[in-house]
Amino acid sequence: MMKNKLDFRIMMKSGILLVALIFPLSYVHEFGHASVCAFEGYDYQITVDALGGRMLCIGNVENEIMFKMMGGTLAMFVVFLPFLRWNWCKNHPYILIPCLVLGIGHGFNAIIETAMPDLYFSEHEILSSVMGLFQFVIFLLF
Repeated sequence: MMKNKLDFRIMMKSGILLVALIFPLSYVHEFGHASVCAFEGYDYQITVDALGGRMLCIGNVENEIMFKMMGGTLAMFVVFLPFLRWNWCKNHPYILIPCLVLGIGHGFNAIIETAMPDLYFSEHEILSSVMGLFQFVIFLLF
């Protein structure tokens, strides 16, 4: 029988990296939305604060599906970039864990934002709390 042992050093490094990546990835997420806005020729404004990120497109984008999905999708791809060096990641689990947690979270966010936009925008605070809990549980599982 094999016992799993919790390594607090890995958990501490992972937790610090997870927190450190939240704001930059929020910006990347909003930049994903902004890229569609800019591609269609509109200006945009991005703000990131303690409550999360916001992007204001100064115009009405035509490709709403791409606009909605691009934020979480871009953030997910960016945070998964370290996996291109898989052998290095296997030897650095404190990098692997927060990248998985944040990548899964942003991917799930992209799905909700695209498939259920009315719910996403009307219940954003509640969904943010649920997503935070979801990511915390994933963090503990890894």
